[in-house]
Amino acid sequence: MLAACGNSNAPANGSAGSGATGSSGSSPAQAPTPAPAPPCLVGTWDGKDIVDKIRGATRSLSKAGLTRTTGTITFEFRAPTDNKGDVIVHADKLVLKLALGESGLKVSGTTTIDGTQTMPYTLGDNDALTLAPPSEGKIPVRTVVKTTGLVSTQNTETGALDLHDDLLYTCEGNSLQLWKRSKTGEKRGKPMLVLERK
Repeated sequence: MLAACGNSNAPANGSAGSGATGSSGSSPAQAPTPAPAPPCLVGTWDGKDIVDKIRGATRSLSKAGLTRTTGTITFEFRAPTDNKGDVIVHADKLVLKLALGESGLKVSGTTTIDGTQTMPYTLGDNDALTLAPPSEGKIPVRTVVKTTGLVSTQNTETGALDLHDDLLYTCEGNSLQLWKRSKTGEKRGKPMLVLERK
């Protein structure tokens, strides 16, 4: 009889122990919390559509016709912590040709953009993105301008690439669009930059 009782109790105890272990193992409190997905802008992007943004770097660029020839510029958005992160902008010998004709003069030349800068960024509600001035480095913009026609001259202008702004961002497929943000939080005009994922 003792043997029978012992046998009848063994499965019961084993079952209870197994059940307790299973319940503990599946407890939501002990399950690891999945990390939230990073914002869609995190990653490296090719800044092919950069021409309009650099027009303010030097005087001649503000009116000239610009054509991209060689070189690249990339934007690497690093994953944020508490909605704050860094974007590394790297221009690798990006060269633009410019041409402008007015009042009997023909203005031509080249603009070279080459350098790296790190810019802090902050994410806000409704896809708001604030790019702060560079915290490290800068990207020089050097323009050599030649004038022919009534007079012939050559001069060099220098500036820096200024990208800090209050923006909105949208991701569509492999494209990242950056829009200027109005004071009311709305998109202004056309996208300021259209970047392509590398």
